[in-house]
Amino acid sequence: LRFAKLLSFASGASSVAWNKFSVLWFLAVGLTPAQAGLLKSLGQLAKVLAQPTWAALADMHIIARINPKLEASQIHILAIFSLLMSLCMMEVMRVQAGHMPFAGIAVVRTVWV
Repeated sequence: LRFAKLLSFASGASSVAWNKFSVLWFLAVGLTPAQAGLLKSLGQLAKVLAQPTWAALADMHIIARINPKLEASQIHILAIFSLLMSLCMMEVMRVQAGHMPFAGIAVVRTVWV
């Protein structure tokens, strides 16, 4: 239970930091205010679609089907996978945003949720 609480706290803390400063960062890499607003909207839309998807994956017990011994830690494994995917997408944005066209940034931002 402590691990789940730690993941929840880390997720909440990182989203607060991102939501506060993302528009400033988008503007700093050369996007227009309209493009920054569109990216923020795409992120919210992706969250609306991604959260039920993650819940459905968790309910399907995919990891438990692969290895029944992992059933108790299935939620933790999915949470870690989600965290690692977010970190990878964040690093892609950090390194490549200055060189990507707007469409590329929009795709990475939408996948990154």
